[in-house]
Amino acid sequence: MTCTALQLAQLLNAEIIGPHDLTITDAQPLDFAEGKHVSFVGEAKHFKVLRKSLAGAVLLPHSLKEEIPADELTKRTFLLVDEVLDQFIEAIQYFRPQRTLPDIGISSRAIVAESASVGANTHIYPNATVGEEVVIGENCRIMSGAVIGDGCRLGDNTTIYPNAVLYHDVILGDNVIIHSNAVIGADGFGYRLQEGRHVRIPQLGTVRIENDVEIGAGSTVDRAMAGETIIGEGTKIDNLVMIAHNCRIGKHNVFASQVGFAGSSTSGNYVVCAGQVGIADHVHLGEGSVYGAKSGVNSSKEGGKTYLGAPAERIDLAIKAAKVVSRLPELRQQVRRLAKQVEQLEAEQQKTAASEVDAA
Repeated sequence: MTCTALQLAQLLNAEIIGPHDLTITDAQPLDFAEGKHVSFVGEAKHFKVLRKSLAGAVLLPHSLKEEIPADELTKRTFLLVDEVLDQFIEAIQYFRPQRTLPDIGISSRAIVAESASVGANTHIYPNATVGEEVVIGENCRIMSGAVIGDGCRLGDNTTIYPNAVLYHDVILGDNVIIHSNAVIGADGFGYRLQEGRHVRIPQLGTVRIENDVEIGAGSTVDRAMAGETIIGEGTKIDNLVMIAHNCRIGKHNVFASQVGFAGSSTSGNYVVCAGQVGIADHVHLGEGSVYGAKSGVNSSKEGGKTYLGAPAERIDLAIKAAKVVSRLPELRQQVRRLAKQVEQLEAEQQKTAASEVDAA
């Protein structure tokens, strides 16, 4: 797609400053943008980055209009908008419309059990597999290589990307997205030691994923030993995240890559875990709590607070502890010096005591 700066301004309902006839061919971040690209500046501090950018046009909030550097006004076109990020995304979508698969119904090269029920306007692509007694809602897309195990139930507007796997009897709500190579409903990691051997505990529960959940590529959600592993409504899970058996995740949680929940751990609503956070088994994360990257959570935490470190502590305490740790080499030297001084003082005291004895 190609347009002029004026046409883009009309599309975004923007006020335009600078050349109207600039040809724009794409939307890119400042550090990738070239002369025929539109980019954006969200805050005044980003004007420093803008000076180094080749972007021919820039989206800017109305609030920064008076702060545009004078020399920049002669170098490029500015488009003043209400919501910079939203309208930059709109520009991206204009220049690069999302690629969509054709509507094909049920491919003759898909394997769909006769007992499966498939809703209206649902499309099942070549080499996908749908098992016995599966129920799929309306407006779904089951892409190539995806496997939907026996007895699964999928709500409306659900998308299963290539090579994702749903084991048997998994339940998905409406508007769920499962990305490639995710595995939902694999057996939980349950064993008991009997007569010197690890004996498998049958995992006879299932997984329930509520409405509006998105699960990233390569992530896994294990089925419960009994009952359900639950992912709450609106939760967003990044790539390579592990949710173990019998976990109950609250609504609208956000987990970044490589987060791991051990078995039977739970979370309240609106919990945020940054990358590589590890949660021990049978631990509860309170509502609205936030966990910094690499935090190790080995005990339940109150809601509404931010935690950091391993073991995870309130962020103010964790920062204090980190400052102390960074000074350990210096403190070690101080302790050595003090130990030497103590030795010298003790030696002097012993000499003095000996002299006094001799004098007596």
